[in-house]
Amino acid sequence: MKNDAVRIIASRRGILSLIACFLAVGLVASCSRYVIKDSSIILGKRTWEEWKSQAGWASYSADSFKPLAANIDSITNLVASKGASFVVFGGSWCPDTVNQLPVIFKVFDMASIAPDKIELYGVDRKKKEPSGTAERFGITRVPTLIILTDGIEKGRIIEYPLLSWDDNIISILSK
Repeated sequence: MKNDAVRIIASRRGILSLIACFLAVGLVASCSRYVIKDSSIILGKRTWEEWKSQAGWASYSADSFKPLAANIDSITNLVASKGASFVVFGGSWCPDTVNQLPVIFKVFDMASIAPDKIELYGVDRKKKEPSGTAERFGITRVPTLIILTDGIEKGRIIEYPLLSWDDNIISILSK
């Protein structure tokens, strides 16, 4: 009888673990469920200007994001001293990308990052794009910002930064 009770408890824990796992997978795949209707799906490499002209979003500004001037100066100096470049992946159909991509590009603009130091790729809902770059970098969620120094991945920020985009970029470049 005691063994039966243990099996029932273990079975319930197993079921709860399974449910928790399904919930976690559902949360991780946030952009696969929440899709912006009537948006163009941008695929492949684009400049930020091309993205803005093709995405059809209501806004491309990040007016509420106000990074510290000292952080922007740090990014400018770190990018120059470390030979940093950036690869950004986004889904024009994805609400996370709609919210975060303008913030990322505001940081780039304020820090005077040269356009040739930034590669921007649009992916479909399966996180694929024609050149295979997204697959090569193992992109599973968007937006993803990959920071390279001398062509080697130094770090990445996936969907949302832990602190802020500027603080996380500084943290990665300071390693």
